Amino acid sequence: ADGTLWVGTKVGAARRQPNGEWNYRMGSRWMIGDEVIDIVATSDGGAYILTPKSLTHLFTRKMTLREKAKLYDAIVQARHIRHGAVTDCNLRDVNDLSSWYMTDNDNDGLWTSFDVGAKCFEYAETKDREAKRTAQLHFKLMHRLERITGIPGFVARSLRPSQYTPGGHEEYRYGGEGEWHESTVEPGWQWKGDTSSDELSGHFFAWGVYYDYVAKGDPAEEKRVQELVRRVVNHLIDHDFTLTDVDSHPTRWA
Repeated sequence: ADGTLWVGTKVGAARRQPNGEWNYRMGSRWMIGDEVIDIVATSDGGAYILTPKSLTHLFTRKMTLREKAKLYDAIVQARHIRHGAVTDCNLRDVNDLSSWYMTDNDNDGLWTSFDVGAKCFEYAETKDREAKRTAQLHFKLMHRLERITGIPGFVARSLRPSQYTPGGHEEYRYGGEGEWHESTVEPGWQWKGDTSSDELSGHFFAWGVYYDYVAKGDPAEEKRVQELVRRVVNHLIDHDFTLTDVDSHPTRWA
């Protein structure tokens, strides 16, 4: 009735909204099976979509930005925190959320910096103690990524235990993937080198907002951030404005 058009195909369904914008939905994220047999449109712009394996109701739910943030934050806190890092989550069985597991990622520091920034802004606006606690937890990981390398001012991409027990919510491959080093300052832990400059951009963003909105007023925490920034900047200056790894050579994206 509102002019929405639904189109069913052998590979998913498409919706043209009254303003001309198109959306496309396919399996297995949106329905079980791709081939659309029939569609019944609803008055709210949604639809019931029939495939050989399922009947799926697609609809839009309106919510405030705050409600949406809480929804995604709950997902992150439940299945995306690995030793303080905000990281990828995978499923061993796509139909079973309890089969989730995490592993290391080249951008662990960068992804975590986004969450640090979000929590700092949240705390600045709401003074919610849980937002502050979460920001502190993730900043601790970012601080650790610099300390674990044993190279003042050089930030690791990621970290992981040198050994782990399979079958839990962590899973690692200890083959020749990436530049992994045993930590000389944290026995039993490994850190990933070949860090890129875009990683560092995320770190500087997080350090800045963390200092302004969480650390300020706490002399010990202010000093912690200041010394971290100073070590990293000195490292860059001392190495001709490059990230220089444990082998004394600039990284690939230095």
